Amino acid sequence: MAFEVDTLQDFSFRASANVTALTWAGNPPTYSGGGIPQYYVVTPDVTTGNAEDIIVAISTTVQPLGIAQDAPASGPGQSVRVRTGGVSKAIAGGAISYGDLLMVNASGQVVTATAAGATNFFLIGRALTAAAEIGDVISVMIEIGATQYINA
Repeated sequence: MAFEVDTLQDFSFRASANVTALTWAGNPPTYSGGGIPQYYVVTPDVTTGNAEDIIVAISTTVQPLGIAQDAPASGPGQSVRVRTGGVSKAIAGGAISYGDLLMVNASGQVVTATAAGATNFFLIGRALTAAAEIGDVISVMIEIGATQYINA
């Protein structure tokens, strides 16, 4: 079971104007997509020129800021709480084992750091619980800023 520890390392950022609008569907309406979803990895949006603007992380080569905490998601211009340290829940992008070093995939989910080649990756942290499949919620010890040279 995933868990998190609030160590007072949550900071407020703003969902960039480049973030897609929130989508609501059904009766009563429920969140179905868009925005910055809860427990997804985020990075700065360098295209706006504003240090507070963030987007969902889409690359292993851009240093992550942390993991979005607001439920179910934050739309363009809305405030977003981002956990930058400690333990957070995160959405898995595939099977993950306890203790794996984690990086982000192109959808803002955490995945096991690969050894596909001699490449530098930014790591988001280490898995404290396992995931069986895409979409599982796991616990992550956030260790932002570290890069790992993974040699095939």
